[in-house]
Amino acid sequence: MIQLAELRARCNALAEQFNSLWGRLDLPAKEARLEEIEQFISSPEAWNDQEKMTAILKEKSRVEAEVARYRELQTAYEETQEWLGFVSDGEEDALETLNEQADLLEKLLTQTEMTVLGESNDSGVLRVWHNGECVVEMDNSKLHDAPVKKLTSVFTKGEARTGITLDDSNLAGDLKQLFGDFAIVSREPIIREYDHEVQGNTVLKPLAGASADAPQDASVIDIDGSDKLMSLALAILPEWGKTDPYAMGTGTVDETVRQLVLAGTNPDKIALLDNFCMGNPEEPTELGRIVECAKGIREAALAFGAPYVSGKDSFYNYFETEDGPVNIPVTFLCSGFGVVEEPEHVRGASLRRNNSAIFIVGNTEDEMGGSVYARVKGVKDCKVPQTDCAANDRHNT
Repeated sequence: MIQLAELRARCNALAEQFNSLWGRLDLPAKEARLEEIEQFISSPEAWNDQEKMTAILKEKSRVEAEVARYRELQTAYEETQEWLGFVSDGEEDALETLNEQADLLEKLLTQTEMTVLGESNDSGVLRVWHNGECVVEMDNSKLHDAPVKKLTSVFTKGEARTGITLDDSNLAGDLKQLFGDFAIVSREPIIREYDHEVQGNTVLKPLAGASADAPQDASVIDIDGSDKLMSLALAILPEWGKTDPYAMGTGTVDETVRQLVLAGTNPDKIALLDNFCMGNPEEPTELGRIVECAKGIREAALAFGAPYVSGKDSFYNYFETEDGPVNIPVTFLCSGFGVVEEPEHVRGASLRRNNSAIFIVGNTEDEMGGSVYARVKGVKDCKVPQTDCAANDRHNT
């Protein structure tokens, strides 16, 4: 059953939208311009310049369509207001008619707010017309026929060693060393130098723990004027890329998505940003690494159904020495954001009480490559963890 109060609120909102838009449409100016065109084309001399007349006729067709659309919008608004003035609760037929009229007004408002600026053809020339005069004519063919730079990429997989036996006589000391490593230790003092929270809207803060110095899986921000929240997470696995850049790609995307889901994000409403850093792409081996990484992030994004909506790339990060060029490692940083449907879905990574149970989900394989532990033990070329994105997506959902 249609409720008059809800329908009235909707019609009032549409009226505000109409009044805000109507002043910008300037229907009288359009009608005046249409009258000028009619007077111009009625003059026999106007047809002497065929190019100008063609442009004028196109403008006439466009302005006529705009005037007709604006008048239709105006009629829909006026009829909606008329129905709103006399309809009462319980009058089902009248309420249904008003609701249909509101649907039409909303549709016309949406269509009118989208304006056609011009048309595209295969000339390669940009032309701007004002009152029948061509005021801009610019050849843009070089934008479409720019030279294409072709590069060669080469990639050879590493050894992917397994079955390596390590000294486990001092695991407690190893763990302490790991927690103090630059790749794991808290960066809280550096983080707090920047504006890492947004106008008091942070629901799940980026730092947590008893001393608020440990990173969360993700951060969640309340959006003004919305009943939903936005989550943000990122991941970076530079050591993996030294051995297996494809695995670095899939693993980084997978970690980003998992962190977002753990924070309460709807796994079907996640978007990603790809951020690459590399050395000289004109070196085939360096370019080969980023090509492999790109293949990995593509597979992961398709598996999770998460599109890349933006990104940033930084190439040519290398310098020359007497012994030859030195390139930075090919590195991929994945940023992600998503929709948290309800505030109750937000979960942090902090342990709430003593004696809490910690579960490891999934299989642990002989894949130590890219780990801090392998680095501190001086072990190289180990197999990097392989990510089953399809399986992880099933776990998320």
